[in-house]
Amino acid sequence: RVTEELNVQKHTNTHLSFHQTSIYDHSVFEAFSKVIQKLIPQLPTLENLLDMFISNSRIEKAFLFDVLSKIYIATDSSPVDNQTYELCSDMIDVVIDVSSIYGVKRDGAADPSPDPGSLVTHHDDDGE
Repeated sequence: RVTEELNVQKHTNTHLSFHQTSIYDHSVFEAFSKVIQKLIPQLPTLENLLDMFISNSRIEKAFLFDVLSKIYIATDSSPVDNQTYELCSDMIDVVIDVSSIYGVKRDGAADPSPDPGSLVTHHDDDGE
């Protein structure tokens, strides 16, 4: 009906996309992700970089997430599997929860206060 109304109003160059969502699952985040991706002019470049990352690291799927909103800004060129996206989204929640409990400030002191972001560091065996 919306498309018909736009045609009646002479808005024939308007393109609409519809996404069925629910507040009870991750579909609303995925729909927002698709909207955000339409607004990013560098999306093809990000997809190519994620494709190169996948081929060089031999992983199955890559997402570029906004951690606080759980919206993915970009993903590689392979199709998005809802279960994979939901798993990644849930893992972000786990990292944030664990970081708020066991988080460490950058100066090395324990930080008992919850932080909306997360920091993951990797140290080689030689301390670097």
